[in-house]
Amino acid sequence: KLDGTKKDYQYWLVCDDMDIAPARRILEEEKFEPPIRALLEKEAQDYQKFVEKSLKFEPGQEDPSAPEEWFKPLSTAYRPQENLFQPNMFFEAADARDNDGYLRLVKVVKVDGDLVTLCFVRSGLGKKNWTEKYDSRWFFPPGWAAKAGAKFCPPNKPK
Repeated sequence: KLDGTKKDYQYWLVCDDMDIAPARRILEEEKFEPPIRALLEKEAQDYQKFVEKSLKFEPGQEDPSAPEEWFKPLSTAYRPQENLFQPNMFFEAADARDNDGYLRLVKVVKVDGDLVTLCFVRSGLGKKNWTEKYDSRWFFPPGWAAKAGAKFCPPNKPK
């Protein structure tokens, strides 16, 4: 869970997501993007200064940023080579567009090449179909939430 200053700015990512990187590397590569709040409130430069100050350390002190070796994106060798989904299959997924930290039961509605169209099964979210690439990191096998201790919103039980 990536923490924002307000609950509306918090969101979830899978721990090996390619968008997660050490703050020091992002600053050095000048790819740093402030949170939406800072952009909306025109505080982007102030936020940049805050981060630089937070990451500053004196010689002999420990670097406060997370080490580079903690950030290992998932190898493509572990991704499925082809789309094996079929209509009417069920599995667990997080809604990548509006991720609230809950996994929900989804049903495959349609398969079109590398794309899978899904719908949430009576989850209290209404009819919310979405299309995602078949190798999405938001898809999990049935029962994964229980095994991993993740939050699961069962059908017909809105959180």
